[in-house]
Amino acid sequence: MSVRRFSAYTAVAITVLFISPAASAQEYRLKLEADWHAWHAKSGLPAVHPLIKTEQRFRDQGLVLEKVFAGARINTLRWLTVSIYYARLDKFYRAHQGWHLAVMDITPHVRLGPFKVSDKNGNELHYASGGSTAYYRYRNDLKLFWTPPGLKWLKIWAGDEVRFDSDERRMTMNDFTAGLVFRLNPRLTMKVYYDRESKRRGKDYWINTHVWQLMLVVRP
Repeated sequence: MSVRRFSAYTAVAITVLFISPAASAQEYRLKLEADWHAWHAKSGLPAVHPLIKTEQRFRDQGLVLEKVFAGARINTLRWLTVSIYYARLDKFYRAHQGWHLAVMDITPHVRLGPFKVSDKNGNELHYASGGSTAYYRYRNDLKLFWTPPGLKWLKIWAGDEVRFDSDERRMTMNDFTAGLVFRLNPRLTMKVYYDRESKRRGKDYWINTHVWQLMLVVRP
């Protein structure tokens, strides 16, 4: 990657940081994702990508949540991706809470010229450490990506995700997200985005949190 292109990435990221609502964010999240080829579609099988992910969330009091994922992403069809993984979730907002998640994401997607539309359907089983609490969560995350003409290294996107929990039988969360995807080189991608998280799990009213997120995607 040239110095000129790296400077352009940095300038755009800094500009977005200071003009977006996330400049006064209440929470910051750092994410890392790594996946690689185990089997390739040329062998006659769907392309399978083992993956690991990590996520850390920070507020004024420091680290408030840590999450580790392990599983696989499977490109079953040209327009359909399935991800299956386990996640360990630790919350430190007040007292420590540990959770185990079993997840299957089913994501159809389509390209329309410079645009791409994806619609992730997440199915999650949540188990509290000790087995005292368990519930099912459905997530629907609709996103629109745009690649500006002549800028194959950049994508601009916006999306909205809703979540429904079985133990409350209602929508408990809504996330509006918008951001940028920088393809730094064939093996490294950086995502910078804003998230307005609205949550009412366990409450009769919505709590809005402004979140700034940085994600690195590595493909060895």
